[in-house]
Amino acid sequence: MSDGARSKAFKVIKTEAGDHNLPWRHEIFTVQPGEVIWRQIDCPRPYTPITNSLSIEGNVYLGAVHNKTCLAVTVNLTTESILITELPTAFLLKLGITKLRSYNGQPCLVSDSAHELATTGKFKICVKDKDSGLWGEREVEVKGWREKVTGSYSFEGTIPSGELVFAKKKLETGFQMLLYYDPRMETFNEYQIQTEEDYDSAEIFLNHKPSIYI
Repeated sequence: MSDGARSKAFKVIKTEAGDHNLPWRHEIFTVQPGEVIWRQIDCPRPYTPITNSLSIEGNVYLGAVHNKTCLAVTVNLTTESILITELPTAFLLKLGITKLRSYNGQPCLVSDSAHELATTGKFKICVKDKDSGLWGEREVEVKGWREKVTGSYSFEGTIPSGELVFAKKKLETGFQMLLYYDPRMETFNEYQIQTEEDYDSAEIFLNHKPSIYI
């Protein structure tokens, strides 16, 4: 993972689970020629990961819990430090359901987008504020969803154009359906991504850029 948009340094993080009441052990090293030297990172409090991880501009994020408190974990690759923030009490993380996604360049947590969209045409996210760094809940409305969209789709994130991307939860035979929504024009565009015929699920990576450094 890169430690910043302008940096060509890539770092590898590993974690080792310990006692439930003790912080996990975190170590990091920089990818470079020569001997691999792991450096330990201090973790301020214990946590149990609940979501996938997400890398944005030199930070690695993940959703976690400890003693029924929902947390956002931020690993800063540049300073090699860990920040743990408590999430709003109303927002619950669900193992195997809550996902980390990118919303307009900021990390966000989303759980039941498919169900919420089908019933209300809206879905809730818990997103990090770019200026304050705090996480807060907000509701995202997709105008025309219930009138124009059939099937169950989950929110996968946004792309630089500002469009919201949704993936059909059930794969069709041989392809994955993606739906792009433009909030400015209030328009939908549907795309088919070819997959292996015997796959029953797929992971979507938005804004992926292959790198010669990896």
